[in-house]
Amino acid sequence: MAGYALGDLTAKNTKNPIPRAICIGLSFLVCAGALIKYVIGIQQGNANTADVVWLGVWLTTGFFSLTFLMAVSGVSISK
Repeated sequence: MAGYALGDLTAKNTKNPIPRAICIGLSFLVCAGALIKYVIGIQQGNANTADVVWLGVWLTTGFFSLTFLMAVSGVSISK
């Protein structure tokens, strides 16, 4: 949930639509790229220690950027 807090802070500090759109676009690209790389890594089926660590990095990056994207785009998780 650190990505959501960082995205919420970014959303509060970027009031203009152009920087906000750039943040949304970059966050989407990072999220999609990380999740695609994760899926490719899973399909390879290697069990080396370095490969497992990279899978964790890609999964963490994907979820971090997804929660960042939620906050910047205006999706609220609080009641």
